[in-house]
Amino acid sequence: MNRTYLRVLLFAILAAFSTSVAAAAELLTAIDVLLLPDQTMVNAAKRDNARLRQNYPASFALDATHHPHVTLLQRYVVTKDLGKLYAAVDRVFNEEHPAGWELEAVGYYYLDFNNTALAGIVIEPTPDLLRLQAKIIDAVAPYTRPNGTAAAYVTTPAAPGVNLPTLEYVNTFIPKRNGKNYNPHVTIGVGQIPFVEKMKAVPLPRFKFKIAGAAVFHLGNFGTAAKELWEWQPVSNAASADPLPSWNEGPTKAAIMKFVSDVTTSGGPDFVPVRERIATFDNDGTLWCEMPIYTQFAFAIDRVKALAPQHPEWKEKQPFKAVLENDKAAIIASGERGLAEIVMAGHAGMTPGEFEQIVRDWLATARHPRFQRPYTSLVYQPMLELLLL
Repeated sequence: MNRTYLRVLLFAILAAFSTSVAAAAELLTAIDVLLLPDQTMVNAAKRDNARLRQNYPASFALDATHHPHVTLLQRYVVTKDLGKLYAAVDRVFNEEHPAGWELEAVGYYYLDFNNTALAGIVIEPTPDLLRLQAKIIDAVAPYTRPNGTAAAYVTTPAAPGVNLPTLEYVNTFIPKRNGKNYNPHVTIGVGQIPFVEKMKAVPLPRFKFKIAGAAVFHLGNFGTAAKELWEWQPVSNAASADPLPSWNEGPTKAAIMKFVSDVTTSGGPDFVPVRERIATFDNDGTLWCEMPIYTQFAFAIDRVKALAPQHPEWKEKQPFKAVLENDKAAIIASGERGLAEIVMAGHAGMTPGEFEQIVRDWLATARHPRFQRPYTSLVYQPMLELLLL
């Protein structure tokens, strides 16, 4: 074996090793690009979920970590490319604008997942759905990778694993579940196979529902939509004709439009050069939800609870005792001084960079108590339109 051959062989081994190490270091996220159904479908899914849970108590509930949805695509994607992926699917959703599409539920189906039935309500495929799925697949393709593991999913200490059928389902979504093989449905839970067979045997009264929105979710076990990562904010098709389509016609809307026209019309008496324009907007209750409490205070309360193990004295010290016991009346009774103490407890003793990371982490996981949605998605459409003027 000559020296040149050995060098080539060594180079090949090193190159293969480097590639395998790089691939291993590439973090993956299991995602679901999905459509959000309206309340008609959500109610139907929850009714059937309750039936399944009576039959099989170990089934998951449709709740904050198991959102009813219509899957378009499930894939393993490179985690660091999620921002690019969101931009790509956003372009597709703005082209297709699925909000308001009317679809029809036609029956039940199930998949055998480890000798249990993962059941769903079947939706009639439409040309619109098939076209949308094909575009989403093309948009996501540059960021996909094969063979994700349980590390790519949302798990908990109590349920750290992901079953093999789930791993395989996502890995083989293409070509098994796209195009002519696409089976649009809303998953309703897990049941015993004989019970779900009986459900299938009774024809589901067909009903129509509409698409309320679209999103990208982080997948959990059984392919559940466990955590919202990104939500589509529709760009109105009428924006060019009416930049404030969500506003009622009247003196307020007219005054806004006149003001914007006056300050942006070059040569006019009220024209303001771009570099001198400063727009200010109120935040709480105007740009995003402030009920039942300000988002900032919800963060402060959660910070007190997170820091409580480091402060055992808080169990008996107000206003922290009230926070830990969820005693809203006592929190309010603590007055401005008490509220300031709660806020300061979670804001002091850190650098601005550390604080920013804590807030980012909280926003990524916190959910509004009523809507069970990220606080960053609870924004008002009329104000989004105003910001774009």
